[in-house]
Amino acid sequence: MKQHQLVVTKDEVSGQYSKIKQETLHVFSGGDLFKGMSKEYSPKDAEGDQLPPEKKNVVTTVKERLEWTEKPVCAMLDFEASRDRTNQKAVADLDVDGIVIAKALPVSFLLSLETRLQEIRAYYDAIPTLDMAKDWKPEGRLQKNGPHSQGRYIKQTKPIVMHEATKEHPAQIQAVIDDVRVGTWTTTNYSGEASPGEKAEWLGRIDKLIAATKKARMKANETEVDIVTVGKSLFDFVHKRS
Repeated sequence: MKQHQLVVTKDEVSGQYSKIKQETLHVFSGGDLFKGMSKEYSPKDAEGDQLPPEKKNVVTTVKERLEWTEKPVCAMLDFEASRDRTNQKAVADLDVDGIVIAKALPVSFLLSLETRLQEIRAYYDAIPTLDMAKDWKPEGRLQKNGPHSQGRYIKQTKPIVMHEATKEHPAQIQAVIDDVRVGTWTTTNYSGEASPGEKAEWLGRIDKLIAATKKARMKANETEVDIVTVGKSLFDFVHKRS
């Protein structure tokens, strides 16, 4: 592939990247797609009210959304790396704590990589996290809290004898409204959110990448296109994938 052929793909790759990035930020900021619950009602007596259960499914999880977002982000990073390596011979390895994430990255790409990593960090920073005041247990791809039981009460009027009847006077009775338990709600909460620890670790590793990119940029020194794949390696590092 010639350099001018590579440039033709820029608008497509950049447009898809921008669309998915904004969509992911919107999904993470809302957070409602990651929450679910099931709620069932049991009457205290056989004659009690029969209420239908309530349920809300978890639409997706943080990790599933990150996987969906990763491909166009990688495509954008790989495009920029390939374009810039073709333009320059000034290169440097991206080294984090002795781990070489990518070799011989052009200085112009390292400049843009700092911006891209800040953008990536923004949607990782927007990740909704589990309420750690609750006791969550893993269940498949989700986290589960509960079940928890809560009584259902209704108001009932009861007669109370204030004064017993005598030969001279009838009994004095007063109506009192009382809360009477008639059943039980059993609620189980589900979530596809990340734990605060996971989020903190991901952000910490992205911060290390940003710092390493700045350091590599200072070292870096350029016409058949030299194809570079770097995006996947970055996300493999963030998620500790071998």
